[in-house]
Amino acid sequence: MLKVLVVDPNPSFAAMIQQVLEETRLFQVTVASTGAEAISIASRESFDIVILESSLEDFSLRDAVTVLRRTQPYLPIMVILPFGEQALPDAAKYFDVQGILSKPLYIPELQSQIEEALTKPVNGVAPASRPIQPPGANHPTPRPPRSPACPSLAR
Repeated sequence: MLKVLVVDPNPSFAAMIQQVLEETRLFQVTVASTGAEAISIASRESFDIVILESSLEDFSLRDAVTVLRRTQPYLPIMVILPFGEQALPDAAKYFDVQGILSKPLYIPELQSQIEEALTKPVNGVAPASRPIQPPGANHPTPRPPRSPACPSLAR
């Protein structure tokens, strides 16, 4: 089961993402409504991916990504863009994010978008391959560390 941190100030939107992902029985979702709350949670718990709203009230997107990566350097991050936007603003294109979600979300594609984001390098380190499997699936594949030089990042 993949651990996902969803960071969005809109509790209804975050709860919808949580419900959709947890209903698959492939994801365990934790929700935070502010950047500070997300950073606090990520400093205590490891996650496989973060889904981060691009416009938090307490952190800029750049600062949120930077601080989250200080807690977990190889943490994949997906960014939720505002309604109607399809790409990061030019200033944000250099952030090391692994995926972009546009509002309105197309729910049937959410799982595949997460799977795709998990295949992209983080901080220049290619991820270990790991298929997403439901609980109790035969022969689950353990996730090896992203980098042999960072054994503390093993999940």
